[in-house]
Amino acid sequence: MITKALHRFTSRVAHYDADLELVDVFIQSVHKNELTPQDGKLILRHVNPDKHKTLAKRTPSSGGRAAAVSHLRRNVYGSYIKDLFEEVELYLIDLLVAVTATDIAPDRLVGQHKVTLDINEILKCGSWDGLIHLLSKELFRKIQNTQKSTLYVLESIDSKLNLGADEVVRREAMPYLELRHLLVHADGKADKNFCTTYPEMGATEDESIKLTFEVVSAARTKVVALIENYDKCVIEKLSLPDKFIHLKK
Repeated sequence: MITKALHRFTSRVAHYDADLELVDVFIQSVHKNELTPQDGKLILRHVNPDKHKTLAKRTPSSGGRAAAVSHLRRNVYGSYIKDLFEEVELYLIDLLVAVTATDIAPDRLVGQHKVTLDINEILKCGSWDGLIHLLSKELFRKIQNTQKSTLYVLESIDSKLNLGADEVVRREAMPYLELRHLLVHADGKADKNFCTTYPEMGATEDESIKLTFEVVSAARTKVVALIENYDKCVIEKLSLPDKFIHLKK
């Protein structure tokens, strides 16, 4: 038994899997020269100069092809890491929505993270469910903005709900969640703190973190394991109403 929040999370993440695999297959095909034109006039087979004007201007060499696929890989894989992070945020908000329907004490749920809403925002909700979603979203943002730390957010929600989530599973997912911050704010370059905290990533300070199929695959595995662990704890510790439960995994 799992929550509907987890079902939505895993379904959305699964949509990206084929994209990652397709890019990997394409890159391998390029490296194996399976898309290299025999006449050597264009960078890749099937490039139409009238349609693909930018590619038609690229240097038709192995180096040119390597640079092109490297740029594609980094963009797609980087987008995946960012999307994965956003899906974690959406799951946690969905989780807070579900928890408000339990007998958890409001003071415990909110704690130090007080939220103030404009009356216009409340009226625009249109329903109780809409208001609960707004409150949950604002509570999440309040937690998030308190320390600007993903680990803090995860630990705070764990503590508020008394989940007892697996710290090892959380630790293994953290470098991939923190990687999103570096991609957004540091152009993917590792800082000293990242290198020191997550030596297993093999990153070098002030150098771009290499995004490979193996790295993004590990990100998916570790982050999904994290969310599944939180969900398992929720099911075991809290009595969610049936409308928040997805019976089949």
